Amino acid sequence: FEIYYPPFEGAIEAGVGSVMCSYNKIRGKYSCENAETLQRDLKERLGFKGWVMSDWLATQSQSINEGLDQEMPAGLAMSVELKAAIAAGRVKISKVDDSVQRILVPLITAGILDKPNNNKIGTNVTGAESRATARRLAAEGMVLLQND
Repeated sequence: FEIYYPPFEGAIEAGVGSVMCSYNKIRGKYSCENAETLQRDLKERLGFKGWVMSDWLATQSQSINEGLDQEMPAGLAMSVELKAAIAAGRVKISKVDDSVQRILVPLITAGILDKPNNNKIGTNVTGAESRATARRLAAEGMVLLQND
């Protein structure tokens, strides 16, 4: 815990709104359905209030009870499979409500929902200004390491 989690603690303290799980396995479980790391450690022990989204197609099942809040790029497992789990009582509506809140609060806090996306060039983030901002932020965030 003390080796791998300090970067997550720092990100949470800085107010990060979302975390992405990936394709790897942690102690034999896919990271996007690992209740130990997502629900217990990230959300409960570290107090993360944001949402956990999967990497593209990294989900193996609807894993809302395990701590996954959003499946990307679409709800393949978190649609029909989630609906069936709710109907069967395996997933509580309160858990769905928690995921919805975890997604919406950071989006609202960041002002993302203040301006409607009407598919106009003004809301397009692929323009020259957005590319320049992305490049600047990437350069500021890079750390170059040297092999000795």
